[in-house]
Amino acid sequence: SDRRTQIAGYLYGVSPPESPQVKEIRCVVLPPQWGTHETVHLPNILPEHESFKDMEPLGWIHTQPDELPQLSSQDITTHA
Repeated sequence: SDRRTQIAGYLYGVSPPESPQVKEIRCVVLPPQWGTHETVHLPNILPEHESFKDMEPLGWIHTQPDELPQLSSQDITTHA
């Protein structure tokens, strides 16, 4: 395997009752995916499972082959 191959996960969590504006990450879901050193491809539909059905999707996270001081062009396009 190539250590530069990117992987990604979906972040799920909840807001504590006393601070609804705060989000606590409780779960990182690693769905089936494929990646290269340039990008990672995830399913178009969010996964469903009993263990995180009461949580809200908060975002996604992924590795990068290099440490960059800013978002990559791929990330900017994805987040747009």
